[in-house]
Amino acid sequence: MNVGLVLGVVTVALVGIFATTASPRQRNGVVLAWLFPGLGHFYLGERKRGLVLGGMIVATFLVGMILADFRNISPFDRHPTWGIAHAFGGLMSGLAALLTKGLLISRENPFYNVGCLYSGVATLLNILAMVDVWDLAGAKAKEPAEDAPEMAAAGTEATS
Repeated sequence: MNVGLVLGVVTVALVGIFATTASPRQRNGVVLAWLFPGLGHFYLGERKRGLVLGGMIVATFLVGMILADFRNISPFDRHPTWGIAHAFGGLMSGLAALLTKGLLISRENPFYNVGCLYSGVATLLNILAMVDVWDLAGAKAKEPAEDAPEMAAAGTEATS
Protein backbone atom coordinates (compact mmCIF):
# COMPACT_ATOMS: atom_id res chain seq x y z
CA MET A 1 0.00 0.00 0.00
CA ASN A 2 1.27 3.47 -0.88
CA VAL A 3 1.83 5.36 2.39
CA GLY A 4 1.85 8.73 0.62
CA LEU A 5 -1.57 8.07 -0.88
CA VAL A 6 -3.02 7.04 2.48
CA LEU A 7 -1.56 10.13 4.18
CA GLY A 8 -2.94 12.31 1.40
CA VAL A 9 -6.45 10.88 1.72
CA VAL A 10 -6.40 11.21 5.52
CA THR A 11 -5.15 14.79 5.24
CA VAL A 12 -7.87 15.77 2.77
CA ALA A 13 -10.51 14.17 5.01
CA LEU A 14 -9.24 15.98 8.10
CA VAL A 15 -9.06 19.33 6.30
CA GLY A 16 -12.62 18.79 5.08
CA ILE A 17 -13.86 18.08 8.59
CA PHE A 18 -11.90 21.05 9.93
CA ALA A 19 -13.29 23.42 7.29
CA THR A 20 -16.92 22.34 7.59
CA THR A 21 -17.45 21.61 11.28
CA ALA A 22 -15.16 24.02 13.13
CA SER A 23 -16.34 27.28 14.61
CA PRO A 24 -14.25 30.34 13.73
CA ARG A 25 -12.87 30.28 17.29
CA GLN A 26 -11.77 26.66 16.85
CA ARG A 27 -10.24 27.31 13.42
CA ASN A 28 -8.33 30.40 14.58
CA GLY A 29 -7.12 28.67 17.74
CA VAL A 30 -5.91 25.56 15.95
CA VAL A 31 -4.12 27.54 13.23
CA LEU A 32 -2.39 29.66 15.88
CA ALA A 33 -1.47 26.52 17.83
CA TRP A 34 0.04 25.06 14.67
CA LEU A 35 1.98 28.24 13.94
CA PHE A 36 3.65 28.20 17.34
CA PRO A 37 3.06 25.87 20.31
CA GLY A 38 1.02 27.56 23.03
CA LEU A 39 -0.23 30.42 20.86
CA GLY A 40 -3.69 28.88 20.41
CA HIS A 41 -4.08 28.63 24.18
CA PHE A 42 -3.11 32.28 24.55
CA TYR A 43 -5.76 33.14 21.96
CA LEU A 44 -8.36 31.35 24.09
CA GLY A 45 -7.22 33.11 27.27
CA GLU A 46 -5.58 29.97 28.67
CA ARG A 47 -2.21 31.63 29.30
CA LYS A 48 -0.84 29.25 31.96
CA ARG A 49 -1.80 26.23 29.90
CA GLY A 50 -0.22 27.80 26.82
CA LEU A 51 3.00 28.55 28.68
CA VAL A 52 3.25 25.04 30.12
CA LEU A 53 2.38 23.14 26.93
CA GLY A 54 4.17 25.52 24.58
CA GLY A 55 7.23 25.67 26.82
CA MET A 56 7.39 21.89 27.10
CA ILE A 57 7.07 21.42 23.34
CA VAL A 58 9.63 24.09 22.45
CA ALA A 59 12.09 22.85 25.09
CA THR A 60 11.82 19.26 23.86
CA PHE A 61 12.29 20.43 20.27
CA LEU A 62 15.39 22.46 21.19
CA VAL A 63 16.91 19.63 23.26
CA GLY A 64 16.52 17.41 20.21
CA MET A 65 18.25 19.96 18.03
CA ILE A 66 21.10 20.33 20.51
CA LEU A 67 21.55 16.55 20.79
CA ALA A 68 21.72 16.29 16.99
CA ASP A 69 24.12 19.24 16.58
CA PHE A 70 21.33 21.27 14.92
CA ARG A 71 21.35 18.97 11.89
CA ASN A 72 18.13 17.03 12.39
CA ILE A 73 15.53 19.34 10.83
CA SER A 74 15.75 18.85 7.08
CA PRO A 75 12.45 17.46 5.88
CA PHE A 76 13.40 16.91 2.25
CA ASP A 77 17.13 16.28 2.37
CA ARG A 78 18.09 13.89 5.16
CA HIS A 79 14.80 12.97 6.83
CA PRO A 80 11.68 12.69 4.69
CA THR A 81 10.02 10.49 7.33
CA TRP A 82 10.72 12.94 10.15
CA GLY A 83 9.65 15.71 7.79
CA ILE A 84 6.08 14.42 8.11
CA ALA A 85 6.28 14.82 11.89
CA HIS A 86 7.99 18.20 11.63
CA ALA A 87 5.14 19.53 9.50
CA PHE A 88 3.10 19.80 12.71
CA GLY A 89 5.70 22.11 14.26
CA GLY A 90 4.64 25.09 12.15
CA LEU A 91 6.98 28.07 12.31
CA MET A 92 9.23 26.32 14.82
CA SER A 93 10.07 23.57 12.31
CA GLY A 94 10.10 25.93 9.34
CA LEU A 95 12.55 28.34 10.93
CA ALA A 96 14.76 25.51 12.16
CA ALA A 97 14.85 24.01 8.66
CA LEU A 98 15.71 27.38 7.10
CA LEU A 99 18.38 28.29 9.64
CA THR A 100 20.10 24.89 9.57
CA LYS A 101 19.70 24.11 5.86
CA GLY A 102 23.35 24.42 4.94
CA LEU A 103 24.74 22.46 7.88
CA LEU A 104 26.33 19.15 6.95
CA ILE A 105 26.86 16.12 9.11
CA SER A 106 30.63 16.25 9.48
CA ARG A 107 31.26 13.84 12.34
CA GLU A 108 29.80 10.79 14.03
CA ASN A 109 27.33 11.85 16.71
CA PRO A 110 26.10 9.07 19.02
CA PHE A 111 23.10 11.22 20.03
CA TYR A 112 21.98 12.13 16.51
CA ASN A 113 19.09 9.66 16.32
CA VAL A 114 17.95 10.58 19.84
CA GLY A 115 17.94 14.24 18.78
CA CYS A 116 15.82 13.38 15.75
CA LEU A 117 13.42 11.51 18.01
CA TYR A 118 13.12 14.37 20.53
CA SER A 119 12.40 17.00 17.88
CA GLY A 120 9.95 14.72 16.10
CA VAL A 121 8.14 13.87 19.33
CA ALA A 122 7.92 17.58 20.19
CA THR A 123 6.19 18.39 16.92
CA LEU A 124 3.86 15.41 17.34
CA LEU A 125 3.03 16.64 20.85
CA ASN A 126 1.93 19.85 19.17
CA ILE A 127 -0.87 17.83 17.56
CA LEU A 128 -2.16 17.08 21.06
CA ALA A 129 -1.92 20.77 21.93
CA MET A 130 -3.94 21.59 18.79
CA VAL A 131 -6.58 19.01 19.76
CA ASP A 132 -6.71 20.57 23.22
CA VAL A 133 -7.27 24.02 21.68
CA TRP A 134 -10.02 22.59 19.47
CA ASP A 135 -11.72 21.04 22.48
CA LEU A 136 -11.37 24.13 24.69
CA ALA A 137 -12.68 26.44 21.97
CA GLY A 138 -15.66 24.16 21.35
CA ALA A 139 -16.44 23.89 25.08
CA LYS A 140 -16.23 27.66 25.56
CA ALA A 141 -18.60 28.19 22.66
CA LYS A 142 -21.17 25.92 24.33
CA GLU A 143 -20.92 27.50 27.82
CA PRO A 144 -24.03 29.45 28.76
CA ALA A 145 -23.52 33.13 29.39
CA GLU A 146 -22.88 33.97 33.05
CA ASP A 147 -25.67 36.54 33.09
CA ALA A 148 -28.25 34.20 31.50
CA PRO A 149 -30.20 33.60 34.77
CA GLU A 150 -30.40 37.34 35.41
CA MET A 151 -31.62 37.97 31.86
CA ALA A 152 -34.21 35.20 32.19
CA ALA A 153 -35.45 36.66 35.49
CA ALA A 154 -35.64 40.15 33.96
CA GLY A 155 -37.62 38.77 31.02
CA THR A 156 -40.10 37.07 33.37
CA GLU A 157 -40.63 40.29 35.33
CA ALA A 158 -41.18 42.30 32.15
CA THR A 159 -43.93 39.95 30.94
CA SER A 160 -45.83 39.83 34.27
